[in-house]
Amino acid sequence: MIIAFMGIDGSGKTTLARRFRERLRVLGLDVQYKAEFDYFLLGRFFQLFGKERVSKARMLFLTKKGENQKPSYFKVWPYLVWLDLFLEWLWNKLFKRNSVVIMDRYAYDFLMSWEWLGYANDYIRWLYYHFPRPDVAFILDVSPTTAYLRKKESHIYPLHFYEVQKKRYLNLAKALGIRIINTEKAVDECLSEVFAEFRIYFINKLPDEDKVLLFYSYPKFKPSMLKELNLCFDWSNLNWEYIVDMAVKCNTENLLCKNLLRYENGLPSEVVKLLKFVLEKSNKRRELLVRTLKAISRKLGEKNIPFVIIKTIAPFDYGPTDIDIVVRKEDFERTKETLSLIFKVSKSSRKHKAITYQQARQVNMLPIDVHYEISWLGVKFMDGEEILNRKRNLILDGLIIPVPSVVDEILILTLHSVFQHHYTTLGEFFFIYSLLRQIDYRDFAKTSKTGTQYIMFVIAYSALKGHLLYGEESLQVPCNVKLKPSDISSVIFFHPFSCIPKRSFMQLVDVLLTFYRRLRFKVCGELPYNKNWIKVEK
Repeated sequence: MIIAFMGIDGSGKTTLARRFRERLRVLGLDVQYKAEFDYFLLGRFFQLFGKERVSKARMLFLTKKGENQKPSYFKVWPYLVWLDLFLEWLWNKLFKRNSVVIMDRYAYDFLMSWEWLGYANDYIRWLYYHFPRPDVAFILDVSPTTAYLRKKESHIYPLHFYEVQKKRYLNLAKALGIRIINTEKAVDECLSEVFAEFRIYFINKLPDEDKVLLFYSYPKFKPSMLKELNLCFDWSNLNWEYIVDMAVKCNTENLLCKNLLRYENGLPSEVVKLLKFVLEKSNKRRELLVRTLKAISRKLGEKNIPFVIIKTIAPFDYGPTDIDIVVRKEDFERTKETLSLIFKVSKSSRKHKAITYQQARQVNMLPIDVHYEISWLGVKFMDGEEILNRKRNLILDGLIIPVPSVVDEILILTLHSVFQHHYTTLGEFFFIYSLLRQIDYRDFAKTSKTGTQYIMFVIAYSALKGHLLYGEESLQVPCNVKLKPSDISSVIFFHPFSCIPKRSFMQLVDVLLTFYRRLRFKVCGELPYNKNWIKVEK
């Protein structure tokens, strides 16, 4: 991704480009900064002639004299610069695809210089005007007087130079449709405009269906968010089967349906019918959740068995597929006996130290999984005693539900995402992000005994997604984590293979399975652990 800052000398290119670079680095993005006049290959060519000789030639080249007063080979220089710039652009596109490359000056700046110095002709203008466009481009505009005063200590150009070049840059912006930013304003205000344009660019590269999923599923959605990003949709031409399918798999179907039905009046009638159907199904699942929690609380309370509900009570409504319970190891057998009175045992998992109850004996309820520790593939992260000692209570429909502490809940969600799924759904992101805003992420270093680097990776992903997609700036991104903008804009974020544990034979086998699962998702949209339960019920 190439971002170019252009404009007359004194317009603030270097200042704004460097400030923008630092902002993106703080967010955890891999950023490369290219300083002005730092040639790609020509710099090495200069070394053959010596610094003093090159300096003299440069001074003569930049002097505005008649053509007969300069060496004829100077006319070749604009072509060599164009070739050097093109090779650099090609290098960035091939080998810097996962980085944000910020360029202080771009090919068009050089054309403006050739025009002033008298080297431009029709062929040179055609070459430079048809140079590959940067992904995001800005022409910084400032009054000639301000530019002159900013540069009078270091430049010898008269005020007339700035007046002429300003007109050329404005004509360039009009001809190529490049965004103009007035840098007479404070740097922070200009930086906000740049960041907003950066967000608009990578969000608008997404399919409309993903934009609908990302924004209308957002728990704090407001229509003004779409106006800020210049987003609008042709509702009748969207793939609603894909939108609903992914929303159910991500546990955001309730949010999506409510926001669309509340804020959009132009939806086709068949779409409204579909959304109401999905919302009704989701609300019924939530009723099952409350009914099951009441039965569990009553039975375990009668036996004085303490427990916590994990990964289930999100800060938004959705249709859960099951309920996860954690108890102490010494209470595990008693819990099995107690819950067997209302559930039929389906399967026992040594791998996850858990037992699953798939079917209620009498009343229709959700399946439940009972654990006495948090572990995956033989690696233990937390035990029930630790989680119970730090539990807190939530109130759901008048029912008091014991849940893990905020830090523990984030740990469980992120560890589950990293070690079992190897991906993070949109719903998991919303769940994690809402909890992260309540704490200082450095608390994890004190709490987590293992997997800290993976936890910090998911936290960095969540913080950056909040910044770039939703304009949320409340979270600080952990240092030493590098992410790609394309990862942040995805509905399902597949963790890089470098962030998947490979310390045991079973984990290596799991990595091989992950290759297959990701291929299957690309081909048919199937996820290993997130099913479209509405389709199953049909």
